[in-house]
Order: sequence, then C-alpha cells, then structure tokens
Amino acid sequence: MSHNPSINYSVAEILQTLQPSRVLDVGCGYGEWRPSFPADWVGLDIWLPYLASGLQRHRVKVRGDATMLPFQDCSFDVVLCCEVLEHVKDPAALVREAKRVAVRAVMATLPTRPLSRHAQGAINNNPYEAHITELTWQELWHLGFHDLFVLRTLDPVWNEFLFGVCEK
Repeated sequence: MSHNPSINYSVAEILQTLQPSRVLDVGCGYGEWRPSFPADWVGLDIWLPYLASGLQRHRVKVRGDATMLPFQDCSFDVVLCCEVLEHVKDPAALVREAKRVAVRAVMATLPTRPLSRHAQGAINNNPYEAHITELTWQELWHLGFHDLFVLRTLDPVWNEFLFGVCEK
C-alpha cells in the first residue's frame, strides 16, 4: 500500500500546518513517501516484503495489523492512513485504533468508489492490496473525519480521492 503521488502535496501541506514531531504512517507500503520537514516517522505495514525493501525511507519500521496497532495510547502526534481504508475489512476498527494512538489528528485518503471504479486485486503478490471496502464521504464523516475534501488529480484513472482530517 503506497501513497498516490498526485495527492502528496495536499497531505504534506496539512501536515506542515500541524507540525507533528512524531508521525505514524499506517499501511506505509514501500515507505517511499515522506515529507521533508523534521519529524520522527514510524512506518507500519502488514506485508513484510514492503518493510524489507531497500526503498523503505522510514527510520523505524514495524510489521503489524492496522486494526490492532502495537503502540500505547497517544504515542503519535499524527497518524496517516493514506490509501489504506479501502484495503481493510473493518475500516472503523482501523480508525478507532488510529484515534487511540494519535494525540492531535488522524488523516486519511482513499480513492472514491474503489470497488466500482478502481477494482484491484493483489499487487506484487500482496493479497492485502486488494480493494475490499468502499466508503462514502458520509461514512467518513460518521467515523469522525469532519474536515473532508475531494482531491482531483490529472491522473486519468486515479483522478479523485477523499481526504479527511479527524482532529482530536
């Protein structure tokens, strides 16, 4: 699971305003995306080959399930869930865990209508890359993401994302 490069600027811009000193990147994939401002970054992914990759830029890498985060309460200023919610059976459990370990905010991005517009199975032999859940902006709102945006990109396939910020 990796972040779509077309939305990196928007995510980085919000992160810059929050000025976190410690960030958890849930579903970090290869971990190639990381803004350049100073912060301690922890990358968590369930797929070991991503974490073992030479592309991994996170200083700390943890293998774990996003719905049962192996961290204490309030361990991170900000928790990122970029293009992850559509890959888990129970996105509400992931959001509950992200809120539990976040001090200030949880940020999430996901493609709009991933099952109908962006059907996706395993990628790089990773079964966790399959799109199995579809969330609407109303469902994100009910999960606590009250600052919601639609990000449009120039990419002809991945041209629209929901971006939500849940401040605590």
